[in-house]
Amino acid sequence: MHQSRDSRTPARTAPLPLVIGVTGHRDLSPVDREALEGRVRAIFVELQNRYPATLLVLLSPLAEGADRLAARVALSCGVSLIVPLPMAQDLYETDFETPASLAEFRDLLQQAEAWFELAPAVDGVQEATEMGGASRDRLYAQVGA
Repeated sequence: MHQSRDSRTPARTAPLPLVIGVTGHRDLSPVDREALEGRVRAIFVELQNRYPATLLVLLSPLAEGADRLAARVALSCGVSLIVPLPMAQDLYETDFETPASLAEFRDLLQQAEAWFELAPAVDGVQEATEMGGASRDRLYAQVGA
């Protein structure tokens, strides 16, 4: 059912959120980290200054490296974080090599406004992701897209 609005009633407008997606390398050089954080922070600050009434949202799958760097900076700037996971969380977590990496992922995930698992675009993905290989790589490509 479609409702029509009385033409005498002003339309309520609210700006749509500006959604920014991030995907990048996992192996960031420690030497470059501070400069990268500064540049990402400058981007968020510029957007906040330019569009003060607009909610900024970062989409990040929280992979190690660039994804997490952007997420940490976004949160420190008051930008909302939404996390699309490339596969089931328990399978995704097996890709984090150290306990510290897993802890960081879970900490950032808890700070996210929302998170969700992408529906796989390939058949038999559960078996493929458990074994690894090209099907698992396609899931990472899908979340990056």
